[in-house]
Amino acid sequence: MIEQALYEHLISQNELTDFLGKYAGKPAVFSQEAPADNDDKWEDGKQYARIVFAVDIQGDPERAMGGTLAVDIVCKDGEPFPEDIEPIARKLIHGYFFSADSFTVAAQWKNSSYFTEPTNEVCGCTIAFELLAFPVITTSNPDIIARINAWTASRFEDVHVINY
Repeated sequence: MIEQALYEHLISQNELTDFLGKYAGKPAVFSQEAPADNDDKWEDGKQYARIVFAVDIQGDPERAMGGTLAVDIVCKDGEPFPEDIEPIARKLIHGYFFSADSFTVAAQWKNSSYFTEPTNEVCGCTIAFELLAFPVITTSNPDIIARINAWTASRFEDVHVINY
């Protein structure tokens, strides 16, 4: 649901993408799984640094919804360092609202944990976020909430009404 919104947000941030390799002409940001290191679409033979994220949404839209977001920063040993990328990625995601159609979630940083994979000669960091969903809730006719949302959105210029 929100994977595309998250992807577009991350690849549009130069302070982050300057660290990343390029795959098929775009910054190396992937949902679920990155392409193999020997894939022809890696530019200049540089496959690292890369970001791979996974979203897990759970719950019942009628009651409470939420989930987790895991963001893996993977670097080849020594260039660049995950310690340089982690604060940038965390700042770009923490507190940000991601929307797709009428579904919106807010990401809140939970923790960051570093890792090394000596056999693959890579190191990295997994950044975990809690996702709080804001499902659309309608009431009976007339829908008072919809009317308040419409009034608020039209009355105040710099206010974003979630799910309006």
